Formats: sequence, C-alpha cells, structure tokens
Amino acid sequence: MERLGALRARLASLAQLAEVVGAMRALAAMRLQQAAALREGAGRYAEIVAAALSQAVLLAGPAPSVIRPRRPALLLFAAEHGFVGSYAEGLARAAVAASVPELYVVGARGARLLDELGRPARWAVSMTPHAAGIPALARRLAAGLVERLTAGAFTELVTMFGCLERGGGWRVATRALLPPDFRRFRAPPACVPPLSHLPPRRLLDAVVGEYLLADLVHAATESLAAENAARLRAMAAAADNIDRRLDELRAQERVLRQEQITDELLDVLNGAEALRAKGEGGSAALTSTC
Repeated sequence: MERLGALRARLASLAQLAEVVGAMRALAAMRLQQAAALREGAGRYAEIVAAALSQAVLLAGPAPSVIRPRRPALLLFAAEHGFVGSYAEGLARAAVAASVPELYVVGARGARLLDELGRPARWAVSMTPHAAGIPALARRLAAGLVERLTAGAFTELVTMFGCLERGGGWRVATRALLPPDFRRFRAPPACVPPLSHLPPRRLLDAVVGEYLLADLVHAATESLAAENAARLRAMAAAADNIDRRLDELRAQERVLRQEQITDELLDVLNGAEALRAKGEGGSAALTSTC
C-alpha cells in the first residue's frame, strides 16, 4: 500500500509539471508568433532606411578619412530566461570565441552564462519578453552605444544574435553595425540627389542614427523569435518525456493495484480457511465428548 501511495504522489507531481510545461509551451508559441509577425516589418524598415542612407551619402559626398586605432566591440543578443535547450549556451560560447575586448550583452541568462565562462560583459541589459517592447529596447541600446562610442570605448561594433531558420531551428548570425559601411549604401549612378532643407552632413548624421536604430530593431526581433523557437522546441521535448514517464508510471500503478487486489483476495481466502479449520476442529472435539 505504501508503494502504491508513493507512486500516486509521483503521478500527481508529474501531472502538475505537465500543466506547467504546457503553459510555457503555449506562451513561447504566442511570443514566437508575435516576433515572427514583426520580423517582416523590421526587415522592410531596415530596407527603407538603407535606401535613405544611400541618398544621404550621395548628397553629402565622400567623408574625410580619419585613421583611428581599432577597438572592436561585440553586442550579443542572448536569452533572457532559461529552458531554451542549447540556445543560450551556444550564443555565449560563440561570443567568447570571438575574443573581442569590449563585450556587451542583452539578456540576463546570457550575462550569467558569460560570467560562468569567465568572460563577463562590460555592460548588460535585460531583453524584452514581448515584441511590443523591442522599439523601446532598441532606443535604449542606441543611446547607450552612442554614449560609449563617443567616450572612445570602441571604434567598431558587431552585433551577434540568434537567427530563426525554417523548421524552428536557429543559427548564430553576426552583422557589422558601427561605423556604417557606406560602400553598402552607394546610390545607383542615375540616382538624383534628394532635395533637403538640412545641411548634407547634418542630414547624413540623422539618417545614420535611424540606420543604427533599424539594425538594432532587426537584431532584437530575430533574437526574440529564435529564443522563443528554442524554448518551444525544448518544452515540446519536455512534454514528450513527461508523457512517456506518465505512461510508465500508470502501467506500474496498474500492476501494483492488481497486486494489492490479489493480496486482499489472498487475505480473505486465508481468513476463510482459518475460520473453516477452526470450525472443523470444534466439531471434532464435540464428537469426541459425546
């Protein structure tokens, strides 16, 4: 009876865990859907800014070349929470392997993993769990990065993030962010310089700021989608394991229950045999007396 009670307690605990995993799975699916819907808009936004930057470069003309010492930095978009399989650790190890002096990270889980790997980030912020919070996060990151760039903390910045692939997989993606590679934004030869009421250099600076914001929105969107896709896969695998374990425990419960029923029947039979033997012994004694 004690074994059966303990088994039923384990079954109840696993059933509760299955409910938690199911809720996390549904939440990850919802957030993945939201981030995936934002990806198209973020990509289109980046394309429009790139087109505007190509025209601003044409209007402003070639910038004076300035030779500066290389001080590279890496901005890692990592996981905010756990239960993402190998996603968080894979990104953290990729960032460590990059061997960049200045390392910045978005995501609390990623920051903890970098600490464990002996490569703490110089600057860490939390990753938004919702797609609606990405624009505010991008503005906050842009302000912090410009401040560090102005202070001379780095001269080059690369972003690293998880990029969602078909089938729910992901890969590590990198993109050069600062300084902008203006060769990417050269306008076609037949392009007419745009009309502007701003000085060309001032206009170019404004569009570069918008370009920075657009690329940060893109990286954050990709990262949020990849993180929730990884969590969805991890929760699906956990749900399958729980279901298999529940089936095994239910089979054990049926065996133990049958054994319990058998033991009870044997007790009844043994008791009946004892009573019958006692009755027969009493009858024999009465016959001898007579």
